[in-house]
Amino acid sequence: MKPLPRFVQVLFIIACLCAIPHAAHAGVYISEIMYDPAGTDDKHEWVEVHNDGASVDIGAWKLFEGGTNHGLTVVSVSALIPTGGYAIIASDPATFRLDYPTFSGTILDVSLSGGLNNTSGETRALRTDAPVDMDSVTYAPSIGAAGDGNSLHKSSGSWVAAAPTPGAALNTSGSNTTQTTVGSTASSTTPAVVAPVQRFAVEPQMYVSIGEDRTVGVGSSVIFTARTSGLKGEPVGNVRVLWNFGDGAQGVGSPIQHVYTYPGVYAVVADATNDVYAATDRMHVTVVEPQLRVGTVTADYIDIENRGTTEIDVGGWVVRAGTTTFAFPRNTIALPQRALRLPSSVTKLRVESFSEVSLFYPDGRIVGSVVPKVAVESVPLAAAVRATPASVPSKVVSVQKAAPHVIDLTNIETIPVQVESSLWEQSKNFFSRMYASIFATL
Repeated sequence: MKPLPRFVQVLFIIACLCAIPHAAHAGVYISEIMYDPAGTDDKHEWVEVHNDGASVDIGAWKLFEGGTNHGLTVVSVSALIPTGGYAIIASDPATFRLDYPTFSGTILDVSLSGGLNNTSGETRALRTDAPVDMDSVTYAPSIGAAGDGNSLHKSSGSWVAAAPTPGAALNTSGSNTTQTTVGSTASSTTPAVVAPVQRFAVEPQMYVSIGEDRTVGVGSSVIFTARTSGLKGEPVGNVRVLWNFGDGAQGVGSPIQHVYTYPGVYAVVADATNDVYAATDRMHVTVVEPQLRVGTVTADYIDIENRGTTEIDVGGWVVRAGTTTFAFPRNTIALPQRALRLPSSVTKLRVESFSEVSLFYPDGRIVGSVVPKVAVESVPLAAAVRATPASVPSKVVSVQKAAPHVIDLTNIETIPVQVESSLWEQSKNFFSRMYASIFATL
């Protein structure tokens, strides 16, 4: 068996004052210890403290172990523990939430060296900022709860092994519990078979919702919003929301933006608290490599094509045409294997010949661009004849009638002109057809 995580041992010091059976408590003391969870111990160890005195703020308190005073960091709700209240000191708060998803009380984070010891007794103490030891405890595997899924509970001055009940008192109505006085090395003759103990769920007092699962593209600026309410749907004031975006990043506030750099599926967790109540919600965000490109471009519209197999939220993405730009509004969805058609009457984008039309991520990185190489506007033939480019030299061409049905073209001068516009090509073709028609009638 591996050494008992130090984290749990530290919290047992808080119970040293409970070494005398049936001793009365007046204040904060260690009430439950999960020092050797079933399976791996890493990140699953925690200590529960209970306050049977006046309300007290333990935010500046320390957990002493291994010769070091370890600070406590509030993760959810508040460091103020009311009379009759509980708080959890966890070696890894995120893992604790996964293990006990219905818990909505105070959670404090503590960094310990090596965790709680599993093989030998060790003393831990809970100290105020004075410092004054409020409670201390020494425990050993012989007390029980050694890797069997149970935890140690303080009950009537003694420690008993039973199913974990974080945030609630132990139901002592069961008879098959292993009971040992703190500090002793031998258990009673009662068989070490622990009957299931009823777990009391903490009734929620506030709800928080962060929406449904989403699919976004790499590099997209994702906006998250938490909506909170009371039990009857009434508004809840002074709410603070702490986000874990699943990729190692955190944030505070609502709404809040986050950009994912790599594809994958991320679990996003939001903890909401107003220093009295707390609530948690989670969602999955699937991040994919976007397969978007600029499609058909005309003077009337621009197509943005999604060639991928998943829909993409392109809210915040930007299209630029020449010197004009358009940003997609929030929650604009590009459906898979479909094109988003953007009317110029809506986007106010002005498409011009030989000017780039580009698509950008919200952070300004370019996705791709196209360059229309022909005139983007349809022009009637008559108008095309009138719209001779100003850069083309103009010259009067005379046509003389020498004899019936004979045309003398000796005075017609050929003007070599290099043009790039297809509009001029249309004009040239028109004149050719016009001359042919004249020749046919003469």
